[in-house]
Amino acid sequence: MLLDFSNYTPAERKLIKRIQTYDWAKLERLWNKIRTSKKTGWADGKALEYMFVRAFDLEGAEVVYPYNNHVLKAQEQIDGYVYVKDLGTGFIIECKDWSGNVTFDELAKLHGRLIYRLASTYGIFLSRAGYTPSAVELMYVMQPHNVIMWNADDVDECFKKHKFLKALKYKFQYAMVTTDPMIGVIDGLNI
Repeated sequence: MLLDFSNYTPAERKLIKRIQTYDWAKLERLWNKIRTSKKTGWADGKALEYMFVRAFDLEGAEVVYPYNNHVLKAQEQIDGYVYVKDLGTGFIIECKDWSGNVTFDELAKLHGRLIYRLASTYGIFLSRAGYTPSAVELMYVMQPHNVIMWNADDVDECFKKHKFLKALKYKFQYAMVTTDPMIGVIDGLNI
């Protein structure tokens, strides 16, 4: 883990220890509850954040579980981070476990957080419900292109063979070639 455990509050450490006990089978059961809006036993939105980071962790990626970051006098809450050594880049994660589609405003917040980080830092935005058409359209013109969009279908596909890292690499490289931030995992990930 990239952040020292002491950077977390006792409550956050407890959540990290809890999710680290989840193997693939238990993690997928948690995802199925999230996907179908059933009670997970986690605080609202937390199950999705920890589940998504844990999936990358299970594949051996360097991860940071949800944390608070201080930027000068401001504080930002980050839903997670994954470093992909093969790409030489890291991804800040934002998750929304909403019943409605995510609007452009939410994507713009993540984009803004990336502007003041190193240029090799990108964003992953996971929305369980999906995105409004205008949000997707506006992401094509947002400069710089630095956010990869994920949805529930992507996560479903990744759970089939536990290939979250492969999917992220595919989505990232496809976005670099085509500028499409929303390519579906199922559209090109033959695993």
